[in-house]
Amino acid sequence: MEQNEASSVPPPPPPSGAPAPEERQWAMFAHLSALLGGLLTSAIGGWGFFLGPLVIWLMKKDTMPFVADQAKEALNFNITVSAIFVILLILTLFTLGLGAILTLPAMLIVGIGALILIVMAAIKANEGVAYRYPFAVRLVSKTPSPSAGASSPADAFRRIPGPRVATWLASACATPIIMSSRYGSGGSRRWKP
Repeated sequence: MEQNEASSVPPPPPPSGAPAPEERQWAMFAHLSALLGGLLTSAIGGWGFFLGPLVIWLMKKDTMPFVADQAKEALNFNITVSAIFVILLILTLFTLGLGAILTLPAMLIVGIGALILIVMAAIKANEGVAYRYPFAVRLVSKTPSPSAGASSPADAFRRIPGPRVATWLASACATPIIMSSRYGSGGSRRWKP
């Protein structure tokens, strides 16, 4: 009888500042869901990497801060990967298929790199570590509160990165090694709420 009573006691709460196990699991799903989105859209160019992280971020952004952070990170990275795939696909079509000699190997390299980084991010998120991808255009960030300065739609429009994104994408396609050294090597940091 003592065994039943001992097993019905709830587990202790996580240490202060550490994400709960459920949050860590959802954060891991936010990273891994990109693979499902890419797989489901692979027949039409594989542009849907960002769909899974987007759905998880929209579902959990108000209730789980660690999940919201990791889902935004996964969303930003996978938007970047999707943009690279779309650019390479357009380049292939623009060259009437002759560019496929260069774009297909580039797609393969980007795809394998993304797979490795997504798996690494999922493992870190499951450990409760906030992972940052080595290259990602930060399009989705914290939405400012009304008192934080976004008084009009024009103010919000001025904060859109615009030319920086186009420059970044052009240089990312041309020189990925330089980009990784310029913007940091990614990595991880401990989650601090």
